[in-house]
Amino acid sequence: MLLDVVLAWLHFLCIFFLVSTLVAELVLYRQRMDRFRLEQLRRVDTLFGISAVLVIISGILRVTLGLKGAAFYMHNPFFWTKMALFLAVGLLSIPPTVHYLRLKPASDGAGSVEIPPRAFRATWTFLSCEIVLLALIPFFATMLAHGYQ
Repeated sequence: MLLDVVLAWLHFLCIFFLVSTLVAELVLYRQRMDRFRLEQLRRVDTLFGISAVLVIISGILRVTLGLKGAAFYMHNPFFWTKMALFLAVGLLSIPPTVHYLRLKPASDGAGSVEIPPRAFRATWTFLSCEIVLLALIPFFATMLAHGYQ
């Protein structure tokens, strides 16, 4: 029973880490950024990827070693809805990551980056969609935890 509690706690910590890094990306991302902010954004995006892997690992441990057992999860559509939403968040995170990696500070001495409005809006939209989909996951987790099929 204590193992189940510890696994749930670790999974929640990993999820909080994931959400906080995504919120940090939203806060850091600007249409005009200096070299320092761009580097911060890239680091936070890397942490977002690390946190996603930790969520997956802690979730697998929870499913396989937790009290409810894998059968409880594998046959529940709410579990698979959560997995699909998490996958969608992961796929939506790819374009912003590629965008950050392609940004180069200008060589004008100031070292700032000016993002074209269309590219800025597209990246902002991807980040916003990630937040919305992440916000839906706890709803389906609650349905799953309360035994809904």
